[in-house]
Amino acid sequence: MLGWDLLSIWRAKRVACGKLSYRVYLRLYFEALGSADGRVVEIGPAQGASTIALALGAVRAGKSEKLMTVDRFEKSLSLNSTNDVESNMAILKRNVRLFGVEDQVEIVAVVDDTRRGYPSLTADSVGLLFIDADGAVDRDIAVLYSALQPRATIIFDDYSPVLSPLARRKYLRFSPESEAAYLRHRSAQSLRELTPLGKSVTVFRLVNVLVSKGLLEVRGLTGNTLFTRAPLIKPSQAIVEEAMQECQRARTRIYGEFQSLRESSGHSEADLTDP
Repeated sequence: MLGWDLLSIWRAKRVACGKLSYRVYLRLYFEALGSADGRVVEIGPAQGASTIALALGAVRAGKSEKLMTVDRFEKSLSLNSTNDVESNMAILKRNVRLFGVEDQVEIVAVVDDTRRGYPSLTADSVGLLFIDADGAVDRDIAVLYSALQPRATIIFDDYSPVLSPLARRKYLRFSPESEAAYLRHRSAQSLRELTPLGKSVTVFRLVNVLVSKGLLEVRGLTGNTLFTRAPLIKPSQAIVEEAMQECQRARTRIYGEFQSLRESSGHSEADLTDP
């Protein structure tokens, strides 16, 4: 039946408009298949290609608990509609049903970027966490770290130090009026709260902080998708809080670099990489 699963993942990438590479979807499947006992949690399912890959792996592994997939289901270019929550959820439900995993998937809609409405998860109950949302991985790890099992698998998409073309086109060229409109759209007070150098740079910087503070151990990289795990002995809550504070300082540095790039005459040709 392995061959059928692999064919289904290839089909799911096409049907659900999956933007990751087939290699990444395959690795998600095998990570779910080989992950420790515990719940699989996904943040940012888009239209469901990754959800299907993870669910097929979890089913093949015999996991009894449903995969939990969490999103706002709005304000994302990966969704079918940027504003229609019900329509976006319906598309995800349709896609998981097409691949026979609807009974293994729990879909949770959160209220806003603070993760209000997020379901409570008991300590050490999550065996695999996949994050591919808005770049605020510090927020998601702060919410979920206590729920991760020792040696749990944590996967981050869009891990790259390179300033994305989208960030060049959008953030760096914002007029004051368009920036104000975008902040209202995102319910944010400042671009510092978002990803002014692009999602990939933000994820790269924040995840590196989490690794440096001992919250994560790097296992490998497939494309721009980083595979990590929680340590066998997880750090204390004090260290977790310290890591979150350092993430806020990293956000301040990102915003400072953004301001410098925007003010410089040659910002449209700038190329940002980390040493």
